[in-house]
Amino acid sequence: MSNDYIFFDRSLCERFVQFAADHHLNSTVRPDTMRGTLVALPEDMGDELEDRVEEEYEALMLEQMAALESDDGEADRSVLGVDVELADGQPCVVRIPATLGRRLFEVFSTDEIHDLVNAVVHSIENPGREPLCKKK
Repeated sequence: MSNDYIFFDRSLCERFVQFAADHHLNSTVRPDTMRGTLVALPEDMGDELEDRVEEEYEALMLEQMAALESDDGEADRSVLGVDVELADGQPCVVRIPATLGRRLFEVFSTDEIHDLVNAVVHSIENPGREPLCKKK
């Protein structure tokens, strides 16, 4: 298994790969189905290094979104894609408009965004019939 990071800008992808190499992490780069590039890093990098990698990725994502939004007409086409697995095991990408994605990155880590989107997908696939508030 690996941790996958998606990029839509070649130079930011290259910077991330260099960051990984500078921290002695082997990376694998491959095209993504969304016309981006996936960078895979080892899962077992340790908590401290994983935190550094996540911080770097989040910073690059903010830079990527800002660059896309500053291009004329690009804001309408830019999205944050979150990979989820549906209850039947089918992979799916939840697309979030870039403006919302940027705001999410200002407050949440990549893992927290992934967990949030997965919770929403799970709730849609398994709607609860109970009221949100109830007496015990």
